[in-house]
Amino acid sequence: MAETVTFPCGDGATADGVLVVPAGGTGPGVLVIQEWWGLDPGILELADRLGAAGFVALVPDLYHGEVAAHTEMDKAAQLMTTLPPPSGPRATCAARWTSSPTTRRSPAPASA
Repeated sequence: MAETVTFPCGDGATADGVLVVPAGGTGPGVLVIQEWWGLDPGILELADRLGAAGFVALVPDLYHGEVAAHTEMDKAAQLMTTLPPPSGPRATCAARWTSSPTTRRSPAPASA
């Protein structure tokens, strides 16, 4: 089941994403990086399929909730080219967090 989570990125910084944990509660971690559309239904479906296959899948939300439809090429390009510089480190900290044994037991839900 997918849930929105907030994960630590060091120095008190956090990032948001979607976490899918398999029914067994544990599994190898997989970091899923969004396409230039953002966290669209196709990426979220991929994460769900990975969870169903026994993986813990984390999809960091690099666009902070913004999504471009597949017909919105200009918007997708604008979202990608205006990514703030911390986005690379955010994906890196997501990879570290996904591989942590505590991730599989106690994800922190994102604040509403």
